Amino acid sequence: VGWQFSGNMESVWATGDVSATTESSNSGAVLAFAGGLIGYSQSGSVSSSFASGSVSALASSGAFANAGGLIGQHQSGTVEKSYAAGRVTAEAILGLAYAGGLIGDQANGTVENTYSMGNVLASGSGIAGDAYVGGLFGRINGGVVRQSYAYGEVSGDAGRHLYRGG
Repeated sequence: VGWQFSGNMESVWATGDVSATTESSNSGAVLAFAGGLIGYSQSGSVSSSFASGSVSALASSGAFANAGGLIGQHQSGTVEKSYAAGRVTAEAILGLAYAGGLIGDQANGTVENTYSMGNVLASGSGIAGDAYVGGLFGRINGGVVRQSYAYGEVSGDAGRHLYRGG
């Protein structure tokens, strides 16, 4: 699913590889969202689901790259009893890269009884390149996380700021 706006997903799975690539433009922020199951989820719910393919997002020249093993960007909503098991990579050239084993970037919402197992890499290259990388989440901006864990190698590099967690 590219974009989930509300609605419920229960007992669904995906096993294929996913990639998203974008280039900047003069019309404002450009975003690349890639998730093993959902690229961008807004106010929806996901339960008893999984994704096992590799996920990658690439953005150039000031754009944003969000990659998550299950969901690239999660805004509000609920994720429960779900997991991701693929390699996750986000790369931004002169931009922001968010990579999480489960969710690349979370803004609010609730995540519980979840896990990820797979290697995660984020790279923000250039003098304005930032990278946010973690075993479960690349970044969390609000919300609740309960009874969740990650297993896998977490690595990153950045031209400006690197934020890395297990």
